[in-house]
Amino acid sequence: MTNETHRLRAQAAILKDVAQDYPGRTIENIIANIEARIKAKEDAT
Repeated sequence: MTNETHRLRAQAAILKDVAQDYPGRTIENIIANIEARIKAKEDAT
């Protein structure tokens, strides 16, 4: 397996996992949601 194939498989696995947490949303919306969650956690500490 090439490095590129390994990277693509890893990306697909991550995206499938994320899609379960954010069904029906666009990738842009998911990124915004995740960044907002990170900011909220950082602001809480």
